[in-house]
Amino acid sequence: MLIFQVVALSNAPQTTTTTSFPWMGAIVALVIVFLLVLAFLKLRPRDYDDGLDRKKIRATWNEIQKTSSMGLMGMKLAVIEADKLVDNVMRQLLIPGDTMGERLKMAEFKYPDIRRVWPAHKTRNMLVHDSTYELRMSHGKEAINAFEKALKLLKAL
Repeated sequence: MLIFQVVALSNAPQTTTTTSFPWMGAIVALVIVFLLVLAFLKLRPRDYDDGLDRKKIRATWNEIQKTSSMGLMGMKLAVIEADKLVDNVMRQLLIPGDTMGERLKMAEFKYPDIRRVWPAHKTRNMLVHDSTYELRMSHGKEAINAFEKALKLLKAL
């Protein structure tokens, strides 16, 4: 219980009276509880807006999957587009780097399993930079699966 002293200020001799405010303790307790709840709400982990448009990402991914089932040329295009989608997601998540390769290296600090997308990214690079490279359907499927796992790891799908 809080006790306050009230001192009368006048020309008369000073007298001190003690007044008890039982409700003051309740108010202080309520303020403390309010501040604790506020601090808890600010510090708790929560879903935050990471800037990803998951509907658009899902729609793009569905198109990539359809394209991958349209023969060898479709698979080549799907691998290239899947790589581009993963790269765009990493950029939106503000993972630093000038190239997809640099972003993958940086992403490994937060998402160690992202390293599993390296072979898929190398497959994409072979498709784009080596005109003699012949993609096997099995390698294309592995690449598509790796990109899908990366998107799930990044919580984009």
